[in-house]
Amino acid sequence: MSIELPGWVVDAFYMVGLPWPGLDEDELRGWGNDLRQFATEITEISTLSHGSVTDLAHSTQASFAETMAQHWDHHHGAIMAMREPMNIFADALDVAADAVEVQKGVVIGAAITLAGAVIATQGEALVTFGLAEGEVPLEVEVAKKAINYALQELENKLLQVLIERAAQEITQHVGGTIGKMLMGGLGTAMEVQSLKVDTQGVRRVASTLKTHANRTERSSSEAHRRATNRKLETKSPGGKWHVVAVLEAALISIAEDIFRKLPGALHTVIEDTEKDLTKAMPVS
Repeated sequence: MSIELPGWVVDAFYMVGLPWPGLDEDELRGWGNDLRQFATEITEISTLSHGSVTDLAHSTQASFAETMAQHWDHHHGAIMAMREPMNIFADALDVAADAVEVQKGVVIGAAITLAGAVIATQGEALVTFGLAEGEVPLEVEVAKKAINYALQELENKLLQVLIERAAQEITQHVGGTIGKMLMGGLGTAMEVQSLKVDTQGVRRVASTLKTHANRTERSSSEAHRRATNRKLETKSPGGKWHVVAVLEAALISIAEDIFRKLPGALHTVIEDTEKDLTKAMPVS
């Protein structure tokens, strides 16, 4: 379970105007696990689709089947190349979750010291800023500095490493892959009409591809639903931490790219291949 702020320390946070790093590290890890599962799922669908088209090319002499197989070498290669970036980003989420845990521990340790100092001295005066700066207990100042340092350190790791670096890289990979897939599927449909083909084999592969297209759509919807329903902000009392909103917005954008647009491109090429195969079959 994620580390939560002990209730008896909350008042001390309010008194000195500090936010609790209310980011659920378990949800970050869950996001990473969802991403790994989806990477496995989408590469498996691509492998099966690629295999079906390749088998058809091997079993028939029709030139359109060979052309499709070449296109699918391209499509499958693009999808397989995405697996490593997706796993790298999932690992980055795990690292971020570990950093959240570590810094929460630092914050709690300092906050306990702070709370004890506040309770032991003129707590009410601190709430109302009734003490002069020189009268603020040394323990409170030390604790505040420790907490601020921990929060800044965590913010830098989350925003600079996870968002500015890892998130940008995965987004660029997705965009490049989609472009490669959608530009690599031209030319097949023009060849199929006039060719004599193994009708049963084509019909079987077309049906299989339709199944894979439906599976892609279901997997995409489920992965996107899980990702966007994850609540990164904990329910701990205390001030809001602005970093959580930034991180949530970034992950929602990435979810759209990975769980919608990428499988959408795969769905398109599978569906287009299925339609081309259907056109290749003679009208009975």
